[in-house]
Amino acid sequence: MILLATGTGIAPYISFLQEMEYRKKQNCKTNSITMFFGSKNRNYDFIYEKEILNWKSENLIKGLYLAFSRDQEKKYYIQKILEQNADVLRNLISEGIIYVCGGVSMGHEVNLELEKIFSKEGMKKKENEKHYIKEFWGK
Repeated sequence: MILLATGTGIAPYISFLQEMEYRKKQNCKTNSITMFFGSKNRNYDFIYEKEILNWKSENLIKGLYLAFSRDQEKKYYIQKILEQNADVLRNLISEGIIYVCGGVSMGHEVNLELEKIFSKEGMKKKENEKHYIKEFWGK
């Protein structure tokens, strides 16, 4: 599974990851999870940092890629992480499901980047197969 989120878009994934953590402790099968998360400032907006880093250290989250757009002079967004890690995404995509959660403008930009990586037709196919799930709100 590939989880992409910005800001409060991380909230639905927290309960999902808690469920995966529980299942792992019960020796149940869990899916491989790679997470891409972005927000404005790491110190103010990474409110689940402790939990996420713990899940990463426990190998529940296999890959963790972060972007904090206002922590440096040049803005650094989640779509830039996707571009920089296109090979990682290509390796994950064959059997994977992509979930994207966050604001509408982020969702649009992420979708454009995914189409660059996988092709417009490839993403449409994923969406039709219910392997590309999007939840957007606001602006």
